Amino acid sequence: MIKIYQMEVSPYCDKIRRVLNFKKQTYEVEELSAFAIKKVASIGKVPALKHNETLIQDSTQIFYYLEEKFPEPALIPENLKHRALCHFFEDWADESLYNYDIAIHFSLRENESRINAIAEHEKGWKKKFMQKMGPTFARKQINAQGVGLKPREMLLEDIERHLTSISDYLGNDSDWLVGDKITLADIAVFVQVYAINFAPQGAEIINRLPNLLSWMKRVDQTTSG
Repeated sequence: MIKIYQMEVSPYCDKIRRVLNFKKQTYEVEELSAFAIKKVASIGKVPALKHNETLIQDSTQIFYYLEEKFPEPALIPENLKHRALCHFFEDWADESLYNYDIAIHFSLRENESRINAIAEHEKGWKKKFMQKMGPTFARKQINAQGVGLKPREMLLEDIERHLTSISDYLGNDSDWLVGDKITLADIAVFVQVYAINFAPQGAEIINRLPNLLSWMKRVDQTTSG
C-alpha cells in the first residue's frame, strides 16, 4: 500500500502524485494540517510517503525510491547526459522556480488570497491563524532567499525570463525537455509552472508562450490521474 501525506496545493506533493499516476500505481492521500506535519515528517515538510512499512521524506528522495521500486515506465533516461540534465532541471525547479511561485503570490499582496487554498483544510483558530499569518511567514521565507526582496517589476521580469527560457528551450520541435520521452524533468518543472499559473500575472505570461502551453497540456494529460 502507498500513502501520501500531503498538503494538496504543494507543487512537491503534486509532483509525487503525477509520478505515481504515470507509473499507474494506486495510492491513498492523507491531507495534513500545517500544524501536524512534524508529527508525520520529521524534516517538517511534505510530501512524505509510506510504502508498506517504509516512510520516505522529501519529494526528490521519494521519487528515486519510487523509480527503484516501480522502474517501468521509467522517468529517468538511460543516457548518462540525459540523466544529468534531468537532475539539473529538477534541482532548478525545486530550488529556484518554487521561490518565484511563493513570491508571485505573497510578495504581490493582491494575490494573497492564495493562502485560502493552503488554509482550506484547517479548522477553527488554526484556519484563522493561517489566513492571517501565512502570507507573513511566506514572505519571510522568500526574503531569506533574496527573491522576495526584489521590486515588483524586477520579480515579474525574472519570472518572464524563466518561463520564456523553458519555452525557447522546447522550441517548435520538442515534445519534452529531455530526450524524446517524458521524464522527471518535465514533471518537476511542470508542477512549479502550474503553480505560478494560478497568479494572474503568471497566467498572462504563460498565455503568451504557445510552446510552453502545448508542453504543459502534454505533461498534464500524461500524468493526470
